[in-house]
Amino acid sequence: MQLVEFHHEGVASTAALDVKHVPAGQVVRTWAIQVVKTGTAGTSDVDLYGSLNGTTFFKIADHSNTSGDITFVVDKPVRHVQVDVASLTAPDTLAIYVLGAP
Repeated sequence: MQLVEFHHEGVASTAALDVKHVPAGQVVRTWAIQVVKTGTAGTSDVDLYGSLNGTTFFKIADHSNTSGDITFVVDKPVRHVQVDVASLTAPDTLAIYVLGAP
């Protein structure tokens, strides 16, 4: 089984980012999300959503405010994940890193 990792850099507005798919034959159950903020204007809220079928997503993690901290998610087996930037104060930008392990 292999790790699943991806990142988004320079995120400057609220948005649901692209869906990432776990490789065929795998289910990933442990996730880590790290959000690094540049700028000092305000707060951010980044959510990690998961799905088994790639259509119906549910929130598996909420990373709020603190730049550089890592939020861990354990025992949430999913096949598809999506990052949603729920709030972000301009002119801040975000770098979002996600790692999944079987």
